[in-house]
Amino acid sequence: NDVKRMGTVHVPRRVPALWILGAAMIGACAQAEQTPAATAAPAARSAQATATTAPPAIPTTTSTEVSSATPTSQPEGISEASLAEITAPYLLQAGTAAINSLAFSPQGNWIAAASADGSIYLWQAQEGSTARVLQVGTRPVRSVAFSPDGETLVSGGDDGTIRFWRVSDGTIAAEIDSLLDRIYRVTYAPDGSTLAVAGNLCAIEVRDARLGILIQTLTQPNCHVSSEGWVGSWGVAFSPDSASLVAGEGHPCCGGSLVQYQLQAGVFGSAQRLRGYGASVQDVAYSPDGSTLAVATSSAVIELYGMEEQALLLELKGHAYRVFDVDFSADGRWLASASRDATVRIWRTEDGTLLQTLDTDMGPATAVAFSPDGTQLASGTESGTVIVWRLGQ
Repeated sequence: NDVKRMGTVHVPRRVPALWILGAAMIGACAQAEQTPAATAAPAARSAQATATTAPPAIPTTTSTEVSSATPTSQPEGISEASLAEITAPYLLQAGTAAINSLAFSPQGNWIAAASADGSIYLWQAQEGSTARVLQVGTRPVRSVAFSPDGETLVSGGDDGTIRFWRVSDGTIAAEIDSLLDRIYRVTYAPDGSTLAVAGNLCAIEVRDARLGILIQTLTQPNCHVSSEGWVGSWGVAFSPDSASLVAGEGHPCCGGSLVQYQLQAGVFGSAQRLRGYGASVQDVAYSPDGSTLAVATSSAVIELYGMEEQALLLELKGHAYRVFDVDFSADGRWLASASRDATVRIWRTEDGTLLQTLDTDMGPATAVAFSPDGTQLASGTESGTVIVWRLGQ
């Protein structure tokens, strides 16, 4: 499927002078950092393992810094014309390690980044913002997600621990040991009831969003742990109505697959295989209306999959190397993608047209996220810089 290229924007080569020192240390892990695709499968934890004590309830303290109004649509100024005229962005420095995950708070006033240096960086969403550093340890943090009310930030990484942070002051509310050795994705259900935690051991944990208690473990039917490697749940997404969960799998040796779990009588049913791939699935994202799923793969092709049709709708071709992350705009009109080819691309979802190519000039683009009001697009890089593009007035 041919696509049209309308523009390219480069990031100026500049590095902020201010380096932010860490906040209080939560704990350190002595094991050296590892990359899942390049290491042998670790020994699985016992399936019977549980936390010794129930974690405390996560407080919902209201912060005066957080607005209660959540944007629900794109501003009128965001159009194809404004997307074609994106100018120089502003930069947020998060050390020198790769940014593995990005998230805007639902109110749009915070940006959180998960770093391979073992830290979480939290900025107010404005130029010149000073980072609040939430330090986890020495092993990579792989994923961060805000709760629907914006008051809690959850994180997961290579130490297998789920951490709940209070956004108001950056302190930790709870720490929970996952049954997974490594956590690759954490995501909240839109209704705020549950949290999905996915990683490297052929299972997805569904947990209570407030207490962190394990409710259900979902098995991955196409997962086969072997000496050659293990399945990684690199993409996990709830549908907008929280009634289904989609997960992507990536086999280091032989492709991947896309599966869906439907909520039935309060629990998720068995996995339904939607599609197989010759490449590993890197990320998945639901459109705001739940009709379409964007699937990023290591083949550099992005798929738009129709959930009602249960069929492939469009292939978005243009990236030169694997696509790490995808995100829909709040109105579903645009899709942003981040790739190892050091570009962020913006696509029109109606027909797959490529509207904009943003060159990072800072190495591979590893993560991407639209602000809730659509006026900003944040992208993470392998060099540790977060680039924030202004998309409209």
